[in-house]
Amino acid sequence: MTIGIVVACLVVMVALAVLFSVAITKPLDRIGYRMYKTAALQDEDGDDSPSILSEVRSMQEAYTTMKRELNRMKSYLPQSVLCGDDDDEDDEDASATASRISDSDGGSQKSKKTRVSDTMSVVSSRIGAPVVAALNTNTGVIQKRVVVAVFNLIGFLEISAASSGTVVAQKLQSQFLTIVNKISRDSKGVVDSFQGDHIIVTFNAVNNVACPAKRAAVVALLVCQEAKKNPDLPRVSVGLSYGSAIVGNTGSTDMQRFNIIGPVFQRALALERLAAQHLKKNLDDHHYILGSQSTNAEVSLEFYCQAVDLVQLPATKADLAERVISIVQIKSVGSDEWMYQLEEGEKGDPFTAVNAIFEALSTGDVAAAKQLLEERGPVAADSKDAAAIGRASELANGAKATIVQLR
Repeated sequence: MTIGIVVACLVVMVALAVLFSVAITKPLDRIGYRMYKTAALQDEDGDDSPSILSEVRSMQEAYTTMKRELNRMKSYLPQSVLCGDDDDEDDEDASATASRISDSDGGSQKSKKTRVSDTMSVVSSRIGAPVVAALNTNTGVIQKRVVVAVFNLIGFLEISAASSGTVVAQKLQSQFLTIVNKISRDSKGVVDSFQGDHIIVTFNAVNNVACPAKRAAVVALLVCQEAKKNPDLPRVSVGLSYGSAIVGNTGSTDMQRFNIIGPVFQRALALERLAAQHLKKNLDDHHYILGSQSTNAEVSLEFYCQAVDLVQLPATKADLAERVISIVQIKSVGSDEWMYQLEEGEKGDPFTAVNAIFEALSTGDVAAAKQLLEERGPVAADSKDAAAIGRASELANGAKATIVQLR
């Protein structure tokens, strides 16, 4: 009897000791795991509940302070460094794209698949999966097809130059950058850089993503939609360029930066300048998104795109001009919130006629373009394609293609 009581007491004492040990070590395990994630700049979890032990609570408070300071420092690092090499081989169909357009929050990111390279450190802990330090610090370049998107606020320089514009300009820049960064990240785009109100976003350059041109078009439309909701923000011009480029971290031994080497970068800048010129002439338009001919080939099946001009973009032959298109809206979403609205009884693509005219002009078939213009007939001044038809008529009658000079 006495032996049984002693054994039972020992069992209870051992169980209590184990429970007490677990109660002490579990918060320490949690802190250790989160410190590994913080070292990889991946810890986005909220703060843990304070421990009942003062020593552990002190460690939690010290960790929270360290994480807060690292997050502040992290905001100064280029996004191309913070983004690991994510593989995304899943194509987005029209319905998935449409859901992003209709949702002003931009949707949620897919779970990331990380690939471990020799420059990424893998650490393990006693709880959870290994943590991968997904910093893009690989050197060297590769050639791939990418999209560069350039965003700009019309009138931002005038606001900045005003005597009382310093605080206002900083506020507008912060609001606009927040919108562009959030929506771009949701579609796996990367904010490459920003200077004033000019923001440059890349797709399929830092991260590997499917359908980069469609993603860029989605982001551009969503950014314009969100900016329109903010009465403080000026109007928005966007340029999208799709093409081949050499990408990767390059530079000197003292300084490295993610680079996009190729005409796709300059062409995006030129397209944004053209979009800005349009908005300065058309005060009723809130935004204007221009894409290159190669961009049109990628997005025209799912987006309403209107050809508006023949343009000689940077890094092209002197006698070569290409169609420039305005990305108006996605085809599978109601048009009541967008720049153009289909007229009653109008079916299909409302820009088919004008697009065919510009296609003929871009191939040098002026006779076919004139025939299509004659079939199109007179255009009302308030028609949604009046300006494009007018420009097509000028080109068909010998006008030169627009030349964009970057200064």
